[in-house]
Amino acid sequence: MRRLVLLFLIVFALPGCGGKARPTFIDEVRGTYRGVGIGDTTAVVRRVFGEQRLSGLDEPISPRKEDFVDIGGPTVIKLSCPTKLRYEHVSFFVCDGRVYGFIVAQSGARTRRGVTIGDEHPKVRARYPQLTCGEAPFEGGSYLYCGGRIGKRRWLWFGHDPVRSITVAAVPLQS
Repeated sequence: MRRLVLLFLIVFALPGCGGKARPTFIDEVRGTYRGVGIGDTTAVVRRVFGEQRLSGLDEPISPRKEDFVDIGGPTVIKLSCPTKLRYEHVSFFVCDGRVYGFIVAQSGARTRRGVTIGDEHPKVRARYPQLTCGEAPFEGGSYLYCGGRIGKRRWLWFGHDPVRSITVAAVPLQS
């Protein structure tokens, strides 16, 4: 029995050693990132991502280690509450204790349709033909994006080309 357990550990542990990490999954239809997302409470987010205080108007909406313009965040997010839970490579938009959107800037993060951070816009357009692609203005310039509504109460945004961030929300995202 001991040998069987050891063999099991070797077979399942070795593929992860020294290899690339598996891409982090974003389910844009369900509105989840790493299984947490739209409709979940802040307690659920904290249980998966760690304890973090809610941030308000004085802090950016982007993930902690990211600059909003550098990652190409949506220039207009119909926020009803100014609070968010910000982590190193993801930021959750929170209202009344529940998540209603998030921005992911994690290398390797991938959507259901296989668009990964680092992919170029032709792939985004091919996988999401219903999205509008263009230039999002910001003070001092603009950056490329693809975004729009993908379902009932579900909006999707890919910032920059190649993609530097993916935003999913239950509220409109616009340029």
